[in-house]
Amino acid sequence: MGAQHNYLDSSINKQYCMKYFNQMFVCMEIFHIFAAKSLNLSDMKELQVIQSKLKAPKGNYNKGKDVPNDVKTYITKFFHYNPINGAITRFDRKNSNGSLDKDGYLILKIKQQQYKAHRLAWFLYYGDFPQKEIDHINRNRTDNRIANLREVDRIDNILNTKKQINKDTGVVGVYVDKKTKGLKKKYTTRYKGRTMRFYTVTEAISFRKTNKMEV
Repeated sequence: MGAQHNYLDSSINKQYCMKYFNQMFVCMEIFHIFAAKSLNLSDMKELQVIQSKLKAPKGNYNKGKDVPNDVKTYITKFFHYNPINGAITRFDRKNSNGSLDKDGYLILKIKQQQYKAHRLAWFLYYGDFPQKEIDHINRNRTDNRIANLREVDRIDNILNTKKQINKDTGVVGVYVDKKTKGLKKKYTTRYKGRTMRFYTVTEAISFRKTNKMEV
């Protein structure tokens, strides 16, 4: 009988496992949201938004390996970055400091290619483009101070996305249980993997604030 192949020792399978291990955490976030409330039309739209974030981002994110060396040289020569206030100044064009894209990120056009300002800032400060995504720590997409930027995997970038206010309660993280009829504690929130129930929105908000949760 031949020796049994150990799939866990295979580098290919390790890469495969890590890819879906990261996505598991996003799936858990989806479960936590919908375990606390009934599924209606607005909930399904929210689910679709979260699921779309699992997919690779569309468009050119200017990964370091994709930026030609001549473009890097050009940027180094004609662009200046102030890491204190996050401002990028270009000297090859006058009155051309970029514009905001549909997602609220500042972009600049260089040699017929659009570049996100936060990736340019990273390059000008560290000397090379990031290989991963850049996360704005304070969630302000135009705050490109170096202290506010960090290189992260997609899962970490997603988890630092500002949560949406629930239309039924007017606050983040508090939902109305519409599925269970006759339930007195119909306001819910998730805490450490558990669904916590309350009689009023005020009680739920107080609980989240006490436990230093976003509202």
